[in-house]
Amino acid sequence: MRLYTRVLWRFKYLMFVGFLIAVSLAVLAFARVSFVGGKPHLTPRQSPIYAGQETLLITETGFPEGRAVFPTVGQGANATSEYADPTRLAGLADFYSRLATSDPVLQSIPEWRNSPLHRPVITAAAVTSSIDNQDALPILAIDGEGKTPEAALQLTKDAANAFKAYMDQRQAQAGIAENQRVVLTVLNVPVKAFVVRPRSKTLPLLAFMATLALFFVLSLLLDRRWPKKEKEAATELEEPVVPPREMIVPPQRVPQIGVGRADTGS
Repeated sequence: MRLYTRVLWRFKYLMFVGFLIAVSLAVLAFARVSFVGGKPHLTPRQSPIYAGQETLLITETGFPEGRAVFPTVGQGANATSEYADPTRLAGLADFYSRLATSDPVLQSIPEWRNSPLHRPVITAAAVTSSIDNQDALPILAIDGEGKTPEAALQLTKDAANAFKAYMDQRQAQAGIAENQRVVLTVLNVPVKAFVVRPRSKTLPLLAFMATLALFFVLSLLLDRRWPKKEKEAATELEEPVVPPREMIVPPQRVPQIGVGRADTGS
């Protein structure tokens, strides 16, 4: 650790240049630099991904959701409800989520049909209950993703309309009576897009860290190529310890004892 600290301090100017280069490369990896009116202007290289959502209620004619008791047809053991089993409609939500993203439906969406190389992302899922049992509800959520909020909202609307048109077509072809058809009612139209994937910062971060690591390795190689003398390195690592003023003891004068000669009487 002391070796790395000494190398960093010895080549601090080189590491400062490396830091500036690392910041510059990270900025260039994140955005394009252009000059507008003689001033630099940064344009992000990547766009965030937005998504819109439209929810459809899977129901039937007669608004059965507003009834407390379903009317019956017939009497006694032969009595049957005029409306479908609500649990069956809830089970259809999961099936319709697959049907809404099938090829026959997607091929009728302009954004999907006109972009064979870059297909837009369209997802559908059954909405679950907020109660602890998490049971599926007879509600289908359709999401569409785009690089702009406007594109995401338009794709979501087109996907929902395409699925409803597909259902109407198949019901008409099957000759299903109007009062026996599954009805898709719009609950929420997509009015505001939300960010599902922000701009990635992985590449700028990698460019920054790799550049700093490269300059640090260069500093280590230079330190091995031109090492300092041991005396200079020891001087840099060992800081002189200065004792406090009260601990400094002034030198004391040692009395001198003269030795006389016996023959001189001194």
